[in-house]
Amino acid sequence: MTDMKSHEDLWGVEFPVGGEWDAKVTRPATRPEKAGRWIVKREQTRFIVVFHRFQDGQDKILAEYPPTVQGEIAAKLFALTTEKK
Repeated sequence: MTDMKSHEDLWGVEFPVGGEWDAKVTRPATRPEKAGRWIVKREQTRFIVVFHRFQDGQDKILAEYPPTVQGEIAAKLFALTTEKK
């Protein structure tokens, strides 16, 4: 997955502050209390990777990265490769 493209590579503009990128969702057979999706969010001073739980709508921050293209790529790769514990 080293060929991950940035928002700017794909769309010609940098990843917007307040923007989100959905990485993946849990498997259909996952128990409801563990079901959710991994999201990369851009904030003013960082990218964060969160796990959004479907059951209660809560977000758990799993990692944070600098607000750079390299930070965006690292956040996306982390979101795609991490597992919910």
